[in-house]
Amino acid sequence: MILKLKKWAQIAEVIGALAIIVSLIYVANEVRHNTEATQAATFQQMVQLSASALLAIAGNSELADIQRRGARDPDSLTEQEQFRYFLIVRAQWRGMEAAYFQHQHGVLGDSEWSSYESLMCGELSSLIGQGATWEAHRHTLSPDFVTFIEGCRK
Repeated sequence: MILKLKKWAQIAEVIGALAIIVSLIYVANEVRHNTEATQAATFQQMVQLSASALLAIAGNSELADIQRRGARDPDSLTEQEQFRYFLIVRAQWRGMEAAYFQHQHGVLGDSEWSSYESLMCGELSSLIGQGATWEAHRHTLSPDFVTFIEGCRK
């Protein structure tokens, strides 16, 4: 009788261990799906923010002109236009910083990040990351992001 109880106890332990393993596999799968959903939602939010900013500039010929002229020759802008250009550029850098932060925390996936990275280290960096423009904004950005931008601008 005691031998039978020991056998049943061993069987129950094996079944319990298998149940734990199945539970862990299930939880890991759910975490992976949740991470993918979070990454997709984050990317969608980043795209919507970017599109809103771009459409606001595109829909306003004065802002579009300020953006175009400011990127080419900021000194050609009036004092008021320089301030407006400053705010446009600040918003662009903050958006890029948000993408960097999201990627660093694993919320923005590598493939989505690559388009932001190429923009930051290429086109955006050459347009608004030069000289006084960058210096006017770098102190308001996180030190890690500043290090990243300055590293890819070299």
